[in-house]
Amino acid sequence: MLELNHIYKGDSLALLKELPDKSIDLIITDPPYDMDCQGGVVNSGDFVRKLTHEKHINFIVNDFDFESYAKEWIRVCKKVNLYIFCSNAQISRTMSYFENLGYSVTLLTWVKPNPIPLCNNTYVSNLEFIICVREKGCYFNNDLPVNKKLKTFKYPSPTERIHPTQKPIGLIEDLLKRKSKEGDVVLDCFSGSGVVAIACHNLKRNFICMEKDDEFYHLSCEWLKKVRIKKRLF
Repeated sequence: MLELNHIYKGDSLALLKELPDKSIDLIITDPPYDMDCQGGVVNSGDFVRKLTHEKHINFIVNDFDFESYAKEWIRVCKKVNLYIFCSNAQISRTMSYFENLGYSVTLLTWVKPNPIPLCNNTYVSNLEFIICVREKGCYFNNDLPVNKKLKTFKYPSPTERIHPTQKPIGLIEDLLKRKSKEGDVVLDCFSGSGVVAIACHNLKRNFICMEKDDEFYHLSCEWLKKVRIKKRLF
């Protein structure tokens, strides 16, 4: 049994097996994308060169065993309640899978006013996609302002990032406020920077996060530790 409010190191598909049925209120996760980054570099900044040329980019762009994860996500949710970040190439597969099972599926879009141009001969990647999956009866906060399908948040600056695909805290907090309450349990199977853990900590949600990369696991744990210490001081 995994304890609450920890980032766990290991293969998340194996770790998921340790979670009981119907133990999670909400899943927010950012799996590896299915995409092609062989087109070269438009921006020659150090961060972009590192992202596109170092071999560790493979973990970002090599896709993942979607169906095995989807079955586990359905099993562990009290009611199926998911936010899944994905590439354009993964939209059809992901939405069709859950629609065929009878769940409500919506496509949200994160608009980045400051995108990093990664590849030549293609459109600038100023959009990322978030698939929202809901089972009837899931919590939804209707007391918040109008819920828009377009979410505009600046991409974290290089000095703020500890992971190449790190999402803005504001975006994650917006998603949490829509579909969870204080005290709910939130799961992230591809924790990366640990931003879901940080957002949950800020908004008094419980969390279980999983990350298999040793470097990002330690960096995210250190970030969470600093946030916890800062909160105790103030």
